[in-house]
Amino acid sequence: MALDKIVRLEADGCYTHIRLNPDGSRLVSKTLKEFEKALPQELFFRPHNSHMINMNFMSSFSTEGGSMVIMTNGERVPIAKRKLLDFKRKLEEFCTRPGL
Repeated sequence: MALDKIVRLEADGCYTHIRLNPDGSRLVSKTLKEFEKALPQELFFRPHNSHMINMNFMSSFSTEGGSMVIMTNGERVPIAKRKLLDFKRKLEEFCTRPGL
């Protein structure tokens, strides 16, 4: 599975739902923690215990009614309060990287 197709990942017990671009998903028998260790940190971020996102598919960021990342496919991913500062740093780092 190509990294540029992964929009986000969502934990489901000992399984992970992988949302793909354009429209698709897969259920894999690996934990989100395993994916967090394997996927490149410069591209993927875990804003919540149950979610990991591909920064390339992030459309916007909202703090109304709780912090959320809105993905290009319209899905909303929560950002845990304890991860908000890390997310803002990651966003700044991601947006200022060479080649953008």
